[in-house]
This record gives sequence, structure tokens and C-alpha cells, in this order.
Amino acid sequence: MARYVISDASPLIGLAIVDGLDWLPALFGTVWIPPSVQKEALPGTRARGETEIAQAIKNKHVSIWRQKIPAPPPNMLSLDQGESDCICLALAQPAGQAIVLIDERAGRAIANE
Repeated sequence: MARYVISDASPLIGLAIVDGLDWLPALFGTVWIPPSVQKEALPGTRARGETEIAQAIKNKHVSIWRQKIPAPPPNMLSLDQGESDCICLALAQPAGQAIVLIDERAGRAIANE
């Protein structure tokens, strides 16, 4: 199992909508999100899944990454901040120690690159 599992907002929101956030600890242990993803997933507008994501953070199934995240390389400038932060955070970990949960096609393509 990877040491770090890092999620973008869309997978969290999707799991929240289908009551699937409780699956995360069994599948991955703790899932990390950068502050930019926290802001996107918890906009304070009563968006779908927002309550469930806040509860997952409170339950420590999802944790906020509080350390510095490396700046993105030029090929990531087209991504949104959350996607970019997730990929940069994963790249900063030792090889093979991070998994990124991301659903956007452009973000996946850059992550694979």
C-alpha cells in the first residue's frame, strides 16, 4: 500500500454523494488533501457532499496537508490549483510512495507524464 494517498476534490465529492467516504480508511488508511482541495470541497455554500466531507475530516479519515507544497512545473499551469497541488505533493514523496485520486482527464494525463 502506498504511504500517501492524496485526493483532489472531485473524487471526495463523488464519494460523499454516494455515502462512500467511509470506504476510504479501509482502502487507504488516511487520505491527504492540500488546503486548496479543502477550499474547493468545503466552499461553505451547502454544496452536495460538503457536510459529509467535513465529517470525514473531523473523523480523521481525510487529513489536511499542512507542510509546504512544492511549486508546480510549467506543464501543470493549465490545471486548477487543487489538481496541481495534489500532483506536486505526490511527486515530492519517495518514488512509489504516493497515489493520487484524480478524475479530470487533463490532470490524469499530466500525472502520468
